[in-house]
Amino acid sequence: MKTKIASIFILVLGLAYLGSVPRMDAETPETRNVALVTFRVGDVQLIRDGKEEPLRVRSLVKAEDRIKTGKDSRVIVQFSQDAFISIQENTDIAVGDIHYETGKLGFLIRLFSGRMGVDAQRNKDKYDIRVEGPTVVALVRGTTFMVEAEERQTRVLVSHGQVDVEGPGDAQLAVRSGEKVQADDNGLQKSIQDQFDRQRLQILEQFRDSKARNFEPLIKQIQRNEELMQKQNHSIF
Repeated sequence: MKTKIASIFILVLGLAYLGSVPRMDAETPETRNVALVTFRVGDVQLIRDGKEEPLRVRSLVKAEDRIKTGKDSRVIVQFSQDAFISIQENTDIAVGDIHYETGKLGFLIRLFSGRMGVDAQRNKDKYDIRVEGPTVVALVRGTTFMVEAEERQTRVLVSHGQVDVEGPGDAQLAVRSGEKVQADDNGLQKSIQDQFDRQRLQILEQFRDSKARNFEPLIKQIQRNEELMQKQNHSIF
């Protein structure tokens, strides 16, 4: 008998957004399809185009990249001035898509195993953030949450806001701040977070200090440097 495979989709909707009235002097929207590593400790590997190498601070992360962390290891990947993911130890993820346009940020993360957090603080940006895991579909109207994946189980813990979770079949639950939900092939089960859960979420919020405060100028400069290096390499060969 075939095992049913589901996915977890986590969508973060920023509540604040830019007005829809166009400005006559508006500049062409800035676009970007990369993210930036701003913190790393321990064994963190990047797999890109079939090649594996250590992932370092100030490395650019792109769509289709895969990131694996070892024991006592973690890494922060920042997507905008106010949005980042925290990948914890013994975790395996893949980046499905990244798209930033002035006022809008979207990205897709596939969580195969382990634990990761997402922190997307409310600002003028509109968010479209998804995380796919093994066994649930979740729509998030909040800013800070954690996802854990282990074989055929997925857990979602919410620190701020609300998560609408859809499990196998027609099962649906609204998970609010201070609550968690566990999903497997048999359905969804919601409960209140315990002290250990709350401590883990507090650690996620503490990683805000690891963000690059001058993110936009920094990532632009790193992109320019990479482009120059690529041009130099092409000219040599």
